[in-house]
Amino acid sequence: MKLYDYILSPSCYKVRLMAALTGVKLDIRPVDFHPGAEHKGAELLALNPAGSIPILEDGDLILTESSAILVYLAAKAAPEWLAGASAEEAARAAMAVLFRPADGKSWWRKADRNAAAAG
Repeated sequence: MKLYDYILSPSCYKVRLMAALTGVKLDIRPVDFHPGAEHKGAELLALNPAGSIPILEDGDLILTESSAILVYLAAKAAPEWLAGASAEEAARAAMAVLFRPADGKSWWRKADRNAAAAG
């Protein structure tokens, strides 16, 4: 799987984190987002006409929304996270994947730092 990635993007970060949690090896393709605006170039606009990242390529499949990518990685690499879930468990998983804080601060970064501190 190839991930078109910008190291400072919170959306890209949560995809990299999910891949690490599920053991998915990603071929990271850095994107010169700023100042190069490579995401607005012909190659990446052909993959995502919205001109945003992350973009995940898995064979012929192209996913361009981070929340969809998170669900895809979980379903593909850790189906037990989703299979057999009760309605409550499924709702909690969706809430975690789709959560976007109003203040724009990424809870993924906080969760990762807290996990690292806990050992």
